[in-house]
Amino acid sequence: MTRPAPIAPAVTIAVAAAAVVVTALTPALGRAAPVLWPITHAGWAHLALDVAALLAIGWVYERRAGAARWAAWLALVAGAGVVVGLGASVGPVLGLSAAAHGLLVAAGFGLERRAGVRRVVLAGVAAKVLVELAAGMTFASLAHPWASAGRAGAVAHAAGAIAGVVLGLAAWSTRVGARPSPQGQAIPARLSR
Repeated sequence: MTRPAPIAPAVTIAVAAAAVVVTALTPALGRAAPVLWPITHAGWAHLALDVAALLAIGWVYERRAGAARWAAWLALVAGAGVVVGLGASVGPVLGLSAAAHGLLVAAGFGLERRAGVRRVVLAGVAAKVLVELAAGMTFASLAHPWASAGRAGAVAHAAGAIAGVVLGLAAWSTRVGARPSPQGQAIPARLSR
C-alpha cells in the first residue's frame, strides 16, 4: 500500500511568503509596527533561518492540527513574542522564531503521540531556551556575528515556548476523550475508565 502524498502546509507557506514580502519592503517602509514584528526580519539570513524552521515544523504538524487551529496557534505564539517585546521593554522582537519555538512546543504536547519524540522535542526546546536566557542571547547570536538578537531574542524564544506549553496542554486535555498515562501516552476514553 502506498502512502498518500503529504499535503503542503498552506498556513505555514502563506506566513512564510508574507515574511518574505514584508522583509523585502521593510527598508522602504522604515520601522515596522509591532503587529508586523513576527513577519519582519533583520535581514535575509535571519529570514532564511526562521522560514526554514517554520516550514520544517509546519510540514510535520500543520496537517495534524488542522489549518484553523494551526493559524490560531501561530497567531498566539507570535503574539507572545510581541507582548514581551512591548511589555518587557526589550525593544522590537523581529522574526518568526518565537512562533517557531511556540509551535514546536505546542505540537510536542498537543499533537505528538510518540512519547519518545515528545520528550526529545520538549527537552531540546527547554534546554535551548534556558541556555539562551542564561547567556543573554540566542544561539544564532552566539554562532554568527551578523545575528544580533541579544537578550530580546532569548526572551522572545522563551515567551513563544511558554505560550506553546499553554496551548499544547490545552490541546492535550481536549483530545477526544483521551488522558495521559503515566508513561506519557494517550489512553482512549473507553480504556481509561
